[in-house]
Amino acid sequence: MDILYIQKVREENRLLNEKEIKEKKIVLKSKPQNILLILNNVCNLKCIMCEEFMPHKYIISDTLFYDIVNNMKYFDSFSCQGGEPLIFDKFNIILDKTKKFHTHLNITTNGILLNESLIEKMYDMSITLHVSIDGFDKKTYESIRVGASFDVLKKNLQLLNSIKNKQGYKQLRYELFMVPQKLNYTKVVDAVDFAKQYGFSGIRFLQIRVYANKNCLLNNEESLFVKKQIIACMEKVKIEELNINIDTDIPLDYDDERTNCLKNYLIKDFRDICVAPWKTISIQKFQQVSIDCLCNFKKADVVETLEDAWNSQYIQDVRKGLVANKPFSSCMNCYKNSLFKNISGKN
Repeated sequence: MDILYIQKVREENRLLNEKEIKEKKIVLKSKPQNILLILNNVCNLKCIMCEEFMPHKYIISDTLFYDIVNNMKYFDSFSCQGGEPLIFDKFNIILDKTKKFHTHLNITTNGILLNESLIEKMYDMSITLHVSIDGFDKKTYESIRVGASFDVLKKNLQLLNSIKNKQGYKQLRYELFMVPQKLNYTKVVDAVDFAKQYGFSGIRFLQIRVYANKNCLLNNEESLFVKKQIIACMEKVKIEELNINIDTDIPLDYDDERTNCLKNYLIKDFRDICVAPWKTISIQKFQQVSIDCLCNFKKADVVETLEDAWNSQYIQDVRKGLVANKPFSSCMNCYKNSLFKNISGKN
């Protein structure tokens, strides 16, 4: 589709959105600029820390899926997760729509199902793959990501690395996601060398969830060790002048001397968290609504359209709370908010 037409549509939507924010509107006529969608809870692996293996199988309804992708022209970015999104039977439609409407596509995947045919479909697309790995040697990786082959993973990463600089793939990026836990917490620092070897543009260390397998949870001493290793990774990237961005939702304990040099490696969008409910929407498993994928979202009625989600009662309540300077606890405890306070010195 004509890029000039898309730019015009998005600019009009942004202007309307900014007007509604300025006027502190609670019910919006503008569309979200960014959306995160959980497609399923089905996966090809059985990772030991994952809570996705539940008695109730979830796949997004056709009604909601098609309503969202048919609004793709409004979205600057579209993010999809699972389960494993590459299993989703309509994944090719996502590729087609995001390419047609010049929407940036984010995919969180374990990387095992990547292949040459799929990567070829990413030609001339703006796309970022978030590849969840969790181990940088065969024993550690396969003991955590049960059912995966470390050799297959490395083969797929080599394919990505060989193609990323070719004509038509300059907008293809891929980042390494790692969840520090009992079986890998001593090897966090190895992430930088692995990322450098396979051409990753970023590393993100994700906090293990309290509802994960209890045998995977870290004690206080282990958690402190992880924090020190993450800081060591940031310093290694800086010293070696590597083009690898590092971010994390794990709270880090900075001292004043480190703050200035580390803030450049933190998440870039936390300063906008106060307007997130006016710009972004997340639709989680069983079609429940949230602000972003890391909020402690309130259970809501099942939504069947983008409009149901965008102006749902839950989202309206979140907007009202922020306007009244009485944000929900999920906003107050947001890792982005914590990082901002840490860097800025604000309370």
